[in-house]
Amino acid sequence: MRKNFWKYWCRVPKEKIAQFYRRFMTVNKLLRWGLIFAIVSVITAEFLLLNSNEWFEHASLRSIYRTLCLSYITSFIFYFLNVHLPNYNAKVKHYQYLNNKIYRLTEIGAGLVLALQRDSMTKKPYEYEILAREEIKTFCEKTRSREKVDFLHKTYANWFNLTEAVDTETKRLVLALLSVKESLDPSVTMELLNLEDSLDRFLVFYKTKNVDNDDLNFCAEGIYRYRVLSDKLAATFLKKYKHHRNEFEASKKFKKLTELNEIKSTITYNGDI
Repeated sequence: MRKNFWKYWCRVPKEKIAQFYRRFMTVNKLLRWGLIFAIVSVITAEFLLLNSNEWFEHASLRSIYRTLCLSYITSFIFYFLNVHLPNYNAKVKHYQYLNNKIYRLTEIGAGLVLALQRDSMTKKPYEYEILAREEIKTFCEKTRSREKVDFLHKTYANWFNLTEAVDTETKRLVLALLSVKESLDPSVTMELLNLEDSLDRFLVFYKTKNVDNDDLNFCAEGIYRYRVLSDKLAATFLKKYKHHRNEFEASKKFKKLTELNEIKSTITYNGDI
């Protein structure tokens, strides 16, 4: 009993330190380095340069510089507690929602290429190699635009119906993601908008133009761009939300542990075996 007690309390500081590290590392890099520089400057001014001579006879430059550094530290703490933490917690709260929607977009991108190859998805989207532009163009030249096509366990009458379905689903996912735009990193938002713009310009442009081609060469560029941009979107999301993902997983484990302890506390032993 005593051993488990001390084991628990020795683990708590590590979890708290890891939590603070994740939250601190998501602050803008310039602000982080500014805080470190300000703290080092205050320590240096207070202890290392305490007995040094002033640069000017009638101006306490050390005092002015120290006051500026302390002001920056105070401002950083105010920003961290009142601005950064609420935004960080919102991103952690919406992480699973964002991850599911972005995963679906990468699934569509990989599914389009697999449909060209007449293959089904048996692995996760990001495990498939991204084909070169010329390879996709070759596949499109060999594919009839009005033939039936299998796409993500569904069958469409032709490629026009499929691309319209992709257009509808993509715009639905984009709107869903933008509905929580306060939790979207600017880099992720930019990649998301690039994907939607590429969809209109290269994949479903035939809605406003006559397409006489019997093959699928007219949307080869659109398929290639969708695959590349959806993968880039996912990579950007994973990079920008690395700490949020860790925080989300840690909170999920803590929640499960809390629920388990609550269940155990409700169990009473009546002496029967």
